[in-house]
Amino acid sequence: LEVRKVHNRVENPRRKLKRKKLPCSVPDPPPPKGNKSEYGIGEFLGIMKHVPPNKRRKMVLKMQSTQFGYVPVTERTVYRIFKESSDGVHFEFDQEWRRNGHPPRIENSRLEICARKLAECQGRKEVQEKINDIILEEEERKGLVAEEGKIVNRTTVNAYMAIFASM
Repeated sequence: LEVRKVHNRVENPRRKLKRKKLPCSVPDPPPPKGNKSEYGIGEFLGIMKHVPPNKRRKMVLKMQSTQFGYVPVTERTVYRIFKESSDGVHFEFDQEWRRNGHPPRIENSRLEICARKLAECQGRKEVQEKINDIILEEEERKGLVAEEGKIVNRTTVNAYMAIFASM
């Protein structure tokens, strides 16, 4: 066995040098089922569970690319869906993507009923308190437990004030 010294380093002839890894490539994603142009959330999660975690980001970016366009939302939304799925939330196979963040606090079908309740109120402070109460009632109706005396975020209340003012 011959050991030589090269640049203050002992070199062993039996030691094999590691080869540089080639850039990993991701296969093209399969087209959405049912002649659609986008995946549903459940369909997307079903495909991604077969992709190794270290290649998920590349696969998501490829699905979002203009060439495919199968995922219409941002990468942040995709990772939020991954987190919710790992927390146990169930998504339907063809469920639509949430394009504007979180689901609305008050459903569109209930907005008109709530607008009638607000017609009786006078003054900005009273309207804000009434909207706060309406949002908490809606959460209770959906089965969410609201704390007694909870105050909803001011931005949310102001957004609903603008919606009700335009009705």
